[in-house]
Amino acid sequence: MELVYAREAQALNGGQAQRNPRFFTEPEAGVSRVVLVGDWPEIEDAYLARGVTVNHYGRPELDRKPATTGLITGQAEDPAAVPIPDDWQSLPWSQTGRGTSLRALASALSPAPILNKRQAVAAIAAELARRAPCPGA
Repeated sequence: MELVYAREAQALNGGQAQRNPRFFTEPEAGVSRVVLVGDWPEIEDAYLARGVTVNHYGRPELDRKPATTGLITGQAEDPAAVPIPDDWQSLPWSQTGRGTSLRALASALSPAPILNKRQAVAAIAAELARRAPCPGA
């Protein structure tokens, strides 16, 4: 399914659906491509983190495909195998180039959607606590 995020009603093609971006809370499942009418970076980042291509209506120079190098997308099969850098707290919130973002790292460690920085920090802290050796062991 292709989703168009726009505040005003759009003429849609077959296989497209429209959503009002003001009510966005999290990416929808089963979406193959997103078209943004206007500037909605939180929607763009959320779908790119899920591996979905994002196009900008009337601004093809802004179109982005999900990064394939250094980007963690979705929960890893084995979260314990995901490396957590020592400086994880200084990672950028969203992917801005090569490397991992705080949101992508937390998404790889948690089965629940990561919607904000507080949730990301909590998910990473919980995984670090789980990995910590047991006292007296």
